[in-house]
Amino acid sequence: MLKSFPRMASVATLALYLAACLATPPVASAQGRKLMPVDEASEDKTFLAFRDRLLEAAKRRDTKFVMSAVHPRIRNSFGDNGGAREFRRKWKPENPDSELWETLVEILRLGGSFREAGKGRDFWAPYVYSNFPEDLDAFEYMAVTGENVNVRQRPDPASAVISTLSYDLVKAPDGLPHKAGGWTKIITPGGEEGFVSGRFLRSPVDYRAAFTKVNGRWVMSALVAGD
Repeated sequence: MLKSFPRMASVATLALYLAACLATPPVASAQGRKLMPVDEASEDKTFLAFRDRLLEAAKRRDTKFVMSAVHPRIRNSFGDNGGAREFRRKWKPENPDSELWETLVEILRLGGSFREAGKGRDFWAPYVYSNFPEDLDAFEYMAVTGENVNVRQRPDPASAVISTLSYDLVKAPDGLPHKAGGWTKIITPGGEEGFVSGRFLRSPVDYRAAFTKVNGRWVMSALVAGD
């Protein structure tokens, strides 16, 4: 950059120029970076047992058990007053086809991390949210959640494979991925544009859940998306 600076510039001007360059933070990049799966659930056997039961209940679409695990003041979004009544109205858990079931199963199977909360610890899932690098824009980057995931030339399972990725962090120029089974355009760490099945991609601002221990019992205290 100094090659283009005028040779006759004053010392004071040059000093200001150098200070401005040094003050400009580098642009964060995901090139060559990975987000490996993390699951700290086994650090607390009571939580691990609760999560296993909740996951099985979600797979069975067991409305009664899932609602019993919902905190009375669960946070459902960043704008509403929250609460179990709002949760029921939003997700309609009595409906076997509710999006709640697929959402919960996906969250619970993708690990997560404990975080200090007051006098105890909350568990946040999935790991793509709880362990996402803070220096990357969560609305621009996503995590590949599998090994040897095919990147195809076009959004078609019959299209040519241009690369394979394993737990890489990638840029998604068109925003959030489609639902599982859809396709999302990404830019690979090598700079190539391609498409990955939504089953193997997750955004850190997609749905995530928090679990809190209240009076010796684990409950789901948040199920939110966005930022």
